[in-house]
Amino acid sequence: MAAAPLPPLDGPGPFAELTELKGLITTHRGGDPQMGGAVVRLPVIATIPQGASSFPVVCLLGGVQAGASLYRPLARRIASHGYAVLQYSSPLLKIFSDAEELPFLGAACAWLRRRVERGDPAEDAPFPAPVPKDA
Repeated sequence: MAAAPLPPLDGPGPFAELTELKGLITTHRGGDPQMGGAVVRLPVIATIPQGASSFPVVCLLGGVQAGASLYRPLARRIASHGYAVLQYSSPLLKIFSDAEELPFLGAACAWLRRRVERGDPAEDAPFPAPVPKDA
């Protein structure tokens, strides 16, 4: 059985309403703090189609000297086709080796999963969320 053809991405997709989740994650350069990996704080952005019950995740990583916000129009276009687009900006636009940067991606994916499972609003929210006083 042949696979269904992919829809063209050259125009807006069927998901016109998008949500942007923003946050700040803390991870370690190289992934293992026990191995001397420095603490790194990364701003992350996830652009998610509203109305989709589930969606594949696309990780859109910027180039050298380019923060995530530079790719916002592209992220919105991809998300309008039913994908969640996950981005982060490397600290100080520094160049990291693949071995140092891969843990950033894992931490960003874990952050997105927690945010979606909790149903957080689009506004920036501290993570972890504060516990209500009456809880």
